[in-house]
Amino acid sequence: MQVKMWAATLAVVSGLAGHFGMPQPHPVVGVQASPVASAVDTLPYWTNGTGFELTGTHPLATVVSGSDLYRVKFGDPRYWEHWTVPASPSGDFTLVEDTSDAAHRYTFTSPMYPRTMKIGQVYTSAQLSGGTQNVETSYSPSTSGTCTRQYQQQFPFSAELVTKLTGYTGFGGDLGPVTAIDLRYSYRNQTNTANEYEDNWNALGYGLVQWRMWHYDPVGNQVTDGLSTFNQTTTTPMTQPDLSLSCSTTPAVKTSYRRK
Repeated sequence: MQVKMWAATLAVVSGLAGHFGMPQPHPVVGVQASPVASAVDTLPYWTNGTGFELTGTHPLATVVSGSDLYRVKFGDPRYWEHWTVPASPSGDFTLVEDTSDAAHRYTFTSPMYPRTMKIGQVYTSAQLSGGTQNVETSYSPSTSGTCTRQYQQQFPFSAELVTKLTGYTGFGGDLGPVTAIDLRYSYRNQTNTANEYEDNWNALGYGLVQWRMWHYDPVGNQVTDGLSTFNQTTTTPMTQPDLSLSCSTTPAVKTSYRRK
């Protein structure tokens, strides 16, 4: 997901991927994932049950409205992710739109994460969309709801539930021991010739508590490209997204794929 970089600079970069198969040392906790046969319903890990924003690297609000979930970043209603929330355990989370990059915003056509996942199992965007490749559409930033399409391109990706930790205290801050899952997103396309990885740590009752983007160097070492942690509770009401800036309802045009 040529996605968002969770950074206070408001620059958003994305990408993610993984060595799928053998358990990998976890970049945050230094332990190996332990694949299990049982499936995990990830829905309770997406939402923030405190009713208030988290903060840390920057403020983060998780707003749920019916079947829609918004992650509002930096305490600024202009910058958010819009996800659809599956009602059925067999459904999928879909990233409808991401406005958190100051340079451009984008939409995806494919679901991104199954709601129910097994640890270590990899899902490709083609599998999630029934064989149709994911398409990313990028728009120039909108200030009035009028969006100008910049480009469209095929954007294949993979999604994986890497691990689940119970009683983990490594996120620090106010969170204390938590049960957390690592949802990993990875991609490689026309623009990126090597896999990049994005680990999204979601904690039960808090939602997203840490984001890390990284890649492997030529000798196999992990190199961190971005890291944001949301480990402090607040009494700040959730910042609501400014949906007048949305580009996701812009009429579709014939897709033409090109290198960015």
